[in-house]
Amino acid sequence: MKVEFFWERPINFDLIAKIIIESSEEKVDKNRLRLLWEWRFLNCPSKDKIYASYIMENNEVATFYAISPISFNINDNSFNTGLAVWGLTNPKFRGKGYYSELYKATQEKLKDDGFNFLFAFDNHNSHYPEVKYLGWKDIGLLTEFSLLSLKVKQKLVHNSKHKVIFEELSEEKITKLSKMAVTQKKFSFQRNYEFLKWRLMDNPINHYFTCNCYFCEKLLASAVLKSYQECEIDIMELFYDNDSFQEYNTILNDIISFILEKGFKKINMWANLNSEEHLMLEKIGFIECQFSAYFVYYPINQMYDISNLKDWHYRFIDSDVY
Repeated sequence: MKVEFFWERPINFDLIAKIIIESSEEKVDKNRLRLLWEWRFLNCPSKDKIYASYIMENNEVATFYAISPISFNINDNSFNTGLAVWGLTNPKFRGKGYYSELYKATQEKLKDDGFNFLFAFDNHNSHYPEVKYLGWKDIGLLTEFSLLSLKVKQKLVHNSKHKVIFEELSEEKITKLSKMAVTQKKFSFQRNYEFLKWRLMDNPINHYFTCNCYFCEKLLASAVLKSYQECEIDIMELFYDNDSFQEYNTILNDIISFILEKGFKKINMWANLNSEEHLMLEKIGFIECQFSAYFVYYPINQMYDISNLKDWHYRFIDSDVY
């Protein structure tokens, strides 16, 4: 058994695809998998190497682990972190302790490379072993914050001075979004131009677009959206102009109203209970409903206490699921 690091000894993608396909309980499209691999790891703008590791046995990958580097902001200071995306063991090699050894060796390498911590949005299957055996720590339980069009509590009156429209993403639009604010919280993940272009425009699988609120020609706020099952909308992130923050609730009201007027039956998002917009959206009729994910982190070179969910800003854009 020997832990190998992809940036030192790369292997053919087909070997990685094979273990993913054999480990999955559902049918996996290999071409789709290749597109996601190239986008998420090969073309990630945050680092110049693929942070992945593996153990080979009998000429096949026995276990595999990969993270996607992301920048993390504490107020105005930036640190290195990473989204733990892929971690799995071939069913033929389970029970040998391979993944635990791989995990420990990789975390040491990430520590040497200056990573502050790792984060993940776990499902029910991955949460228990990560927290119980691998040293991950809980930040909070995330639920889907949703509005059903039939459950709107109050009439949404559009502010006549605002123009709200759907628009496709473009490099010009991404540039504008990267200069806008998303939160006043202490902790958040990067929203610079390179990240937004890669995450939203270069994504090979999902199509994202915007719902924008203007006053004359000035962009006051923008909701980055993804349609889901034709009649639902996922809000990936909300951007607003700092000068317009005093009108944020009114502007967001106009955006929500416009989306519903276009025939969508449900709007979904992640919104911290202590976020700027949560109470306003509750008033409209948004409710916290079904389980979505466990928000967890793994400390590496951690310099701050990041365990308080109240200090965090997070959205669907930070997850690899949406």
